[in-house]
Amino acid sequence: MGKTATLAGLVALTTIQACAGMWMVFLNIGPNKDTKDKVAIAQMQAEHVSNLTRLGKKRLGMFAGPLGENGFIRGTVMVKANDRADLLNHFATDPFVQKGYLAIEAYPM
Repeated sequence: MGKTATLAGLVALTTIQACAGMWMVFLNIGPNKDTKDKVAIAQMQAEHVSNLTRLGKKRLGMFAGPLGENGFIRGTVMVKANDRADLLNHFATDPFVQKGYLAIEAYPM
């Protein structure tokens, strides 16, 4: 095997190791569609961003971001978690998830 094949193998192995325990999370529109209370929504948004920031500071969240304003998938997050229960626990304090504005769809990587 040449150097290129060996390097490609090392990159693949490093990528697999880096993805171990990682989950791709889609934050979809949840069943709660009530957006009349703009003050409450703004407060929830601040708490939502705070939760994502907390995950990032703990090195549990790799990236997070919105996907537009009107689509079914509202955002994505890549999260490190031991299992689905651990993953859901990461969002236990997120008010949008708690109150059904967002629903979690997650896939292990």
